[in-house]
Amino acid sequence: MRWIKSSNARSCACRSSCVCGRWEEANAAARRALRQSPRDPFSAVYYGIAAYAQFVGRNYDEAMRLSREGIRQRGDFVGAHRVLTAAAAMAGQDDVAKVALQELRRAQPNISLAWIANQMPIKRDTDREHYLEAFRRARAEQGGESQHAISDQT
Repeated sequence: MRWIKSSNARSCACRSSCVCGRWEEANAAARRALRQSPRDPFSAVYYGIAAYAQFVGRNYDEAMRLSREGIRQRGDFVGAHRVLTAAAAMAGQDDVAKVALQELRRAQPNISLAWIANQMPIKRDTDREHYLEAFRRARAEQGGESQHAISDQT
């Protein structure tokens, strides 16, 4: 991905690597993009890609750290809110997962397990199931049926 000059094209290439299960490649490319252009308008997106890559690699603390930076840069960035929720749930940080899910529901009111399963472009079934399991855990922390919990349907 070193040859890609456009920020938008670079972010698409990073995202493609990530959703195809090449999380280490995506992480390295996103971090390289951040080093090369730290004030890039796409910085929040790169942080989100690196966060998702760390989630896929099961490095939940780093995924949460990177998600928070993406959210700090762009508060409405739903991708970072999703990864923060998922990583916190998988890390067993129930209080963080609970608050993160509430914030995610504000940023993406239509979030549901069905939406994640059908709309997230995750190629590998194991990665999709891992992501869904994280949201099931986050939902359990919300009491399953509360107004802030993630639903099964769209």
